[in-house]
Amino acid sequence: MHPSPHILIVEDSKTHQRIIEHVLRKDTDFTFTITDSLSAAREAMSSESFTAALLDIHLPDSTDGEIVDEVLKKKIPAILLTADVSEETRRRYVNKAIVDFVNKETLEDISFAVQLLRQIHLNREIHAVVAEDSPVTLSLLTRYLKVLQFQVHPAENGQEAYRLAKQYKPQIVITDIQMPLMGGIELTRKLRREFSRNDMLILVVSADDDDKATSQLLKLGANDYIVKPVSRENFAARVFLNIRNLQLVHNLAEANKKLQSSNAKVLNRENLLNQYKMAIDQSMLVAKMNPVGTITYANERFGEIVGIYCENLIGREYAHLLHKDNGIEITEQMWKTLREGNTWIGTLQVNGEKDKKYYLGGTISPMQDESGRTAEFISIFQDITEIQELREYLQNELNVSVANLKQAIVKTEEYEKVISRSSLVTRTNLDGKIVYANEGFLELLKRDKKELYTKNVHDILTLEENESLRIDIETAHQRQTEWQGIVKIRREGHKCVYLKSHLLPIHAEDGSVVEFIGIHNNVTELIELQKDIVETQKEVVLRMGEIAESRSKETGNHVKRVAEYSYLLAKKYGLPEEECELLRHASPMHDIGKVAIPDAILNKPGKLTPEERVIMEKHAEIGYRVMSGSKREILNAAAVVAGNHHEKWDGTGYPSKLKETQIPLYGRIVSVADVFDALLTKRVYKEAWPVEKITEYFEAEKGKHFDPQLVDILLDNKEEFLEIFMRHSDAEESSYSIL
Repeated sequence: MHPSPHILIVEDSKTHQRIIEHVLRKDTDFTFTITDSLSAAREAMSSESFTAALLDIHLPDSTDGEIVDEVLKKKIPAILLTADVSEETRRRYVNKAIVDFVNKETLEDISFAVQLLRQIHLNREIHAVVAEDSPVTLSLLTRYLKVLQFQVHPAENGQEAYRLAKQYKPQIVITDIQMPLMGGIELTRKLRREFSRNDMLILVVSADDDDKATSQLLKLGANDYIVKPVSRENFAARVFLNIRNLQLVHNLAEANKKLQSSNAKVLNRENLLNQYKMAIDQSMLVAKMNPVGTITYANERFGEIVGIYCENLIGREYAHLLHKDNGIEITEQMWKTLREGNTWIGTLQVNGEKDKKYYLGGTISPMQDESGRTAEFISIFQDITEIQELREYLQNELNVSVANLKQAIVKTEEYEKVISRSSLVTRTNLDGKIVYANEGFLELLKRDKKELYTKNVHDILTLEENESLRIDIETAHQRQTEWQGIVKIRREGHKCVYLKSHLLPIHAEDGSVVEFIGIHNNVTELIELQKDIVETQKEVVLRMGEIAESRSKETGNHVKRVAEYSYLLAKKYGLPEEECELLRHASPMHDIGKVAIPDAILNKPGKLTPEERVIMEKHAEIGYRVMSGSKREILNAAAVVAGNHHEKWDGTGYPSKLKETQIPLYGRIVSVADVFDALLTKRVYKEAWPVEKITEYFEAEKGKHFDPQLVDILLDNKEEFLEIFMRHSDAEESSYSIL
């Protein structure tokens, strides 16, 4: 936790001083120091440490705004108190790292300033991930959030943002839509599988203001959609509003816990409210009507069932929606029960769109006002059409009765046999232990039933190859929810098989989950075919990389070594295994653009002229153009590598002169790998360098040419990289510099 807030207040008006002091003492436990001039503020800052400041920008002993510069120089977050909130004043301070402008003329405004102080103190504990492929926008959004005191983790694509989200579990993720490697839509979808709206805010910032894109993202679980260009004040306000809403949800949850433990009466009310909320959240059909039966409210789900937009339902008679098959006795009994002040429970048939009849099961309850009179009726129903139609089907087809029960059982067993023959079926208890497997599953795994029933489901899965898959399955079991995906199954003495699996919870009558049923299909042949295709892609990429290097009279061993160096650097940097493998297979294409460079320049033994250097440097841009735009993940990664492996950390590289983390990580990694191998081997324009000289070079270029963190990884693990060189070199190459 950060230390308790200590606030610097600089205000020359005694009246405003008293108001600010009153609000701080009433609404917070913050400590504070009040000064009335620039000189007094300087003295306070020299002897005390402050976590934030409220500043009047017009002081008697300074020019306008001088106090702002003094406070920001001390890196103290500042909120400006002013009676002048004109556009001219805002423009003057727009580029300064201030939290906000607050009009100090009313008590409400000063109370808002204190709320801001409280919020930025809370923000110090909040992690935020920003995913944006535009370096300028990424820098701006990161700066805005840091001013608001968030712990910010920038990411240049959705894939890196997902990795950071898994690592830091941020309360806020801000993402663009169009990004390399993984876009904002896929990032939102993946995050919402693991983090609920109450745990993580997802704010989309995009230049695309298309309603369809907005609707899709909000349905996937985004909390807000902000259209570019983004102003600092609008962005801060939207972030502040969403954070406040999230905190209100958490506060409400905490308040509910306290209320539940207070007394039985409050607990029962809270349970009723929770059940009402649960009914809404689980797609219940809700409608309200006044005492004479006119509809006053209907939710969207209700409108979808009856085929009428919910707004157009207002003012219609509830009775007109009921199907004639209900019968007059049911409707008369319903209204009689309601008018007596009681809740009616039962099943209604309603008219749906295209003359379809729907069955709704649920309740209609009278809601009373303070005088005890019925003010309205609220109906909460669930669509049970499928259940009712199935019941009718079974009644018609099976005609279940005491007389023919055996026949019905036989028919049901035949259905089960058909399912069992067409699919692989398992059942597991809540601890994951297998309690049933059909013959098809046993035959596929070559397992004995008695032996298999002693196993936990994880004992037969090769989950060590994919940690996130194990976590997904365990999470589904813990949350007692469905799970779908591809799993790899061990078979004793045989090749593994791949199953497309759907795990579903089985509920008891009381609603509790008693076990899980798994429906599986063997997709081994399809997966093996996909693997062959991917391996072919990898082979083609490697061969193309070798072709590019052969034009510059380099052996294919160079691209193999760069691939292995890149994999090792990525692994020790902390990237997930799938990203490390992707980079291993994409990096051989780093110099593919050299196929367009004339031999006279490419293989010139001496120093290139300035004109020749311009032509040579075009190979990075050419490589990017050749590889970009593909639907294949490997080729997209190869485009990133080809276009960025000659950029330099200090911004002096080519072709785009990107700087530091503006350079994609794949490009920074391959840059280190490529130069390391180039220095170890003989080229037409140089001899091989000894290891000691290479070490000195990388130390000197750390933070200039190369990412400092990657240089440290290389030098700290130098022996492993040299082993790669020896393992993938011919006799002539391996004698160059290792000795």
